[in-house]
Amino acid sequence: MEWKGKQYGKIASKGRKKVFFKEGDLFPHLRKSKLLPRWDGQFNIIKKINDNAYKVEMSQYFGGSTSFNVIDLTYVVEDKVEESTPALEGPITRGRIKRIHEEVLQRLALLHSQEMTHEE
Repeated sequence: MEWKGKQYGKIASKGRKKVFFKEGDLFPHLRKSKLLPRWDGQFNIIKKINDNAYKVEMSQYFGGSTSFNVIDLTYVVEDKVEESTPALEGPITRGRIKRIHEEVLQRLALLHSQEMTHEE
């Protein structure tokens, strides 16, 4: 029975990214909404409970528990430059889709490399 529980846990966590925070890290708490996710602000991590849960510094406005599961947390990326996203005009051809796809992959690789340097 214990083995079966470990097997279920392994299947459930397949493909999940492990995220670790340190005490003093800032992160925005993302409010869950089907239509539009909203940010509540930046919160400071006070204490690490375990690899999956943290105690955070919050104002009385939010109320409730100050402990969160790591799945609900994301890093704050400071000095983020807001780039305008140009609207696509004209016909969307296969060649144009291919170029757009390559550009998206390049930007994702750049973001991933910035994230990796932030984690170090």
